[in-house]
Amino acid sequence: MSETPFHTFIELIKVDQTIVDLQHLIDKLHQEIKALKNQEQEFAAVVLKAKNEMHDAKKEVDKQELELKSLDQREKQKKEQLENLTDHKQYQALKNEIDGLKNKQHQLEEVLVSAWNQLESTQKEFEFAQAEYPTKADDINGSIKQKESEISTLQTQLDEQNNQRPSKEKTVPAEWLEKYAMMRSRVTDPVVPVLHGNCSACFYKITEQDLSMLRKRALLQCKSCYRLLYSSELEKAGPPSIDGVEKAGTSGE
Repeated sequence: MSETPFHTFIELIKVDQTIVDLQHLIDKLHQEIKALKNQEQEFAAVVLKAKNEMHDAKKEVDKQELELKSLDQREKQKKEQLENLTDHKQYQALKNEIDGLKNKQHQLEEVLVSAWNQLESTQKEFEFAQAEYPTKADDINGSIKQKESEISTLQTQLDEQNNQRPSKEKTVPAEWLEKYAMMRSRVTDPVVPVLHGNCSACFYKITEQDLSMLRKRALLQCKSCYRLLYSSELEKAGPPSIDGVEKAGTSGE
């Protein structure tokens, strides 16, 4: 038995649903790849931050060492001057100045120790981040390549499904396609089967009169959600002549 417009229409619906599902999977994989790339950038930023902090700590150590060296030089000069002084008053004033320099040196040495501790800490953090980054980057890039491969496979399947649409649309009545297109712009499942006497999308109870119409005319609009309904029994057997789409609950009123 040759395929009827009804059967071709159901096949078109299934093709479109497959297209929706495939596109959803592709979009999801693209989002996952984007998240992975962001994660890699975050890891790289951690390494860069650790490097900059180590660099700043090194600058602080250099600064404090230079200041301490300057104080040492000034103390040495003052001591040389002290040895040549004979005036008691000048001697005492210079000695007090040397004592002040020594006090500054002591304070600066404490600051320098703290700066060295900070430098050692930032060096360890940088070395750890730098050693860890390649492994994480390799893992991320491996995941990205795997997902890109999945996208390629899914895209091939998507292209195959899209190529099937034109041939199936040719044998479907224009009125059905128009109704289908309108519903398709609103919901992802515009055409659904009736299962156990209910719309399988919104579970609206279909009357016996409407069930009888479904068996005869194949397509009916749900009175609740306005999706196009068909009898799942007609997927297995060819339906009688089909002459349009009606709204559930409107016939015979």
